[in-house]
Amino acid sequence: MQLRVGVAGVRRGWGFASVLAAHPSAELVAIADPDMQRCNDAAAEYDVPVQCTDYDELLGIDLDAVVIATPDHHHASMTQLACQAGKDVYVEKPPSHNVWEGRKMVEAARRYKRIVQVGTQNRSAPYVHKALELIRGGGIGDIKVCKVFNMKN
Repeated sequence: MQLRVGVAGVRRGWGFASVLAAHPSAELVAIADPDMQRCNDAAAEYDVPVQCTDYDELLGIDLDAVVIATPDHHHASMTQLACQAGKDVYVEKPPSHNVWEGRKMVEAARRYKRIVQVGTQNRSAPYVHKALELIRGGGIGDIKVCKVFNMKN
C-alpha cells in the first residue's frame, strides 16, 4: 500500500519531497506553497500532479498524510487543521511556540484519531542518550543553570 502524501512549504520541504518521491511506499501527490513558481519547480523535478498556493486546498485533496515544512508560526495551526481534515501529520520542529498551542495539537490528534510526528531528529541520536546517562548519573555534577544558544545565520 502506498501512502498518498502532500508537502506544505516547498523551500524547507524540498528535501522531504525528494525522499517521498523516491520512496516505494509513498506517492507524492501534492505540493503547496504561496509561491507558485516554487511549486512548479518542485512538481517538475519530482513529477507531482497537484500544485497549489493554499493550504486549505491541499487539505481538500485525497491524501493520507501531510508534511508541514512551513515557517514555524504555522506549525501548530496547520497540524490542527490537517488532523481535522483526516490527515496524519509530520511537522518540523518546533511544533509550537508555547505549551497552549502544543496542547491544542495533541488534543486535535486525539480527537480526530490521527498520527502526528514532530521532527526532533537529534532526540534519538546515540550521543543524546549518552549525555542523558551522564547527567542522570551525576557524571557532570549538580546542574544549577543551563543556557541554550541557537546560532542560525
